Formats: sequence, C-alpha cells, structure tokens
Amino acid sequence: MIDQNSIRVPWRMVSWVGALTLAVGLCAPIFGAQAHDESKYPNFGGQWKRPPGIGNQFDQTKAPREAQKVEFTPEYQKIFEDNLKDQALGGQGTDPTYQCIPDGMPRAMSVIFPLEIIVTPNTTYMLIEYLTMQRRIFTDGRSFPEEFPPSYMGYSIGKWIDEDGDGKYDVLEVETRFLKGPRALDPAGMPTHADNNSIVKERIYFDKAIPSFLHDEITLIDNAYTRPWTVLKTYRRAPEKYPDWPEDSCDTEGLFKIGKEIHSENGGVFAGWMWALSPYVAILPYILWDTALSALLGAGALLLTMRLASSSRTSSSRTWLWGAGGATWGVSALIGPALRIKFTVPVFSSLCSASTTSGNCFRNSSSAST
Repeated sequence: MIDQNSIRVPWRMVSWVGALTLAVGLCAPIFGAQAHDESKYPNFGGQWKRPPGIGNQFDQTKAPREAQKVEFTPEYQKIFEDNLKDQALGGQGTDPTYQCIPDGMPRAMSVIFPLEIIVTPNTTYMLIEYLTMQRRIFTDGRSFPEEFPPSYMGYSIGKWIDEDGDGKYDVLEVETRFLKGPRALDPAGMPTHADNNSIVKERIYFDKAIPSFLHDEITLIDNAYTRPWTVLKTYRRAPEKYPDWPEDSCDTEGLFKIGKEIHSENGGVFAGWMWALSPYVAILPYILWDTALSALLGAGALLLTMRLASSSRTSSSRTWLWGAGGATWGVSALIGPALRIKFTVPVFSSLCSASTTSGNCFRNSSSAST
C-alpha cells in the first residue's frame, strides 16, 4: 500500500517548477525589450524637410530638367527628349504621377512633403506625407527573397554600421529591389527602364558639422542609364517641438485624357460650350457691325420718309426724296433683310396713308404734277 504522504513532496516540487517556468516566460519579453539599446541608434526622430530653395529635381546640387546632365543610353535619351517636347506642347511626357501614381523609389526620397523616420530593432519605417507613401527597411538580418510582388516603394533591406567604432551606429545602409513601374525620377520625366530591374542603394547619416541635417546618398543602378548614378540629398529637421503634419491626397475623379492632354471636368464643360458657341463668337464682330449699320441706315431711311410725307415740295423734289429714301431702305434691307421687310412695308403704308387721301403715294405725286 502506497503512503499518500510520500507523494506530496514531488507534487509540490512540480507546482513550484511550473510557477517558476511561468514567471520566466512572462518576464522574457521584458528582458528582450531591454536588449534593444536605443542609445546605440542615431536619433532620426522629428520631422524632416528639404532645405529652402531645393526643388523636386533628383540631383539637388543641379538645376532641374536638362541641367541634370543625365547619361542615358541612346534609346532612353530619345525617350527623354521626346518627353521634353511633349511637355513643351502641354503634355505630361513620361512623368506618370499626374495619374496619382506614387513617386516610387528613388524619387520618393526627394521628400516633397515632410518625412518621419521611426527606428525599431528589426525595422526602420519611413513615413512620407505624400500619397501616403511608406517604406519598411528590414534590419533583422534577412536576405532578399527569390521572388516578391513588385511595388512602387520596393523591398528594402538595411544594415546599421558603426563606422568609428564607438559602439554607436552612424550609418544606415539600405538596398531596395523589386520595384514597380512606370516611374520617373522627377517632374521633368527622367524615365527609369521599362524592365523595372532598378536597384537603389542608400547611405543615410547625419551631417557631422550640422547635426540638424540628414544626408541620403543614393545610387541608382538602372538599365536606362550608362552607369550607376549617385546623388546626395539633404534634409533638415524641423525646429518646432510639435510640427504640423499636413495630409496630402491625389484625386483623379473628374479628370479625363484627350490624346496626350489631361483635362478636368470643369475644363471639359467650358471647352464644350466654347465649341458650341464658337461659330457665333467668330461672327460676333460682324453681327455687331451689321446691327449698327442697319440701325444707322434704317434711321436715315425713316427720317427721309417722314420728311417726304410732310413735304410740300414740287413733284421733282418729291421724286428725288422718294429715290433717296428708297435707296436707303434698299441698302438697309440688304444688310438686315428680315428686319427691314417686316418694318418697311408698314412704315411706307402708314406714311402714304397720312400724306395722301388715296393711299397711293405715286398716284398722288403724278396727279399733283398735272
């Protein structure tokens, strides 16, 4: 027979072991969180903007458009030149962002709207307040997958570097692949290759002389260019403690494309009315001149007719007045026939009736002469 007291100690020991295991399990996340030493990482917090006077060009050290001095392959040099001609004629060229397509990499790092950088142990996040563009830079030691769905911002893997050996990270090196197109580097429409095999490499670090400046050294490897293209972008930290984060959105509703031109709905309505009214607009000066001349001749003819009706001159004088009045009415009728025909007959009829008893002006003239 088994003594029940002999099994109490083992069960108590089991319960203590279970409690200790549970306590260790609950504390493990805390110890893991403490393993992330924030003092080792640079303080990329705050709001980052382009320095004053810097536009939307890819190379900030050069003027935009042709002054960028891009070394395209012959094929893409022609594409770029045709794009500039199209833009000069009012088209959009090879810049696809008018359709609310995100800038994509590396253009997104031109930082048109403010940038926020959030550093965590395994991922560094870049939030750009333009078309809600977001970057995830994985710093957990992973490698690039064999395949991955392409996107405008791509797939980014980063690595922290301690360049001076002081135990603190100085540089974040990043490589981005699996990019989607179409993409252009700036509003001038500098294209990237249609194969979308671009590789973007970056070195992000503080300016040693001006700590409030952050540099992003970008190297673009793309088959549209004869060699890798390296540029240096600079951002400055906003001095405000609580900066404003404006929200930007892009809405294509009400936009439509005619050929290579983009028009808004209101612009289309205006163009439609202009097209419908264009014949009248074209002849408006003629209508105004015609109306003014008709009114002048009509007034002159009416004045002559009234003088004729009240005249007591001889038959020859009346004949001359009749001739002048008739000629004036005739010319006026040629200019505005419908108006003159409706107006002339009643006027002549009433004037003749007032000036003669028979109502026949010519008969009255000949009887008076006899």
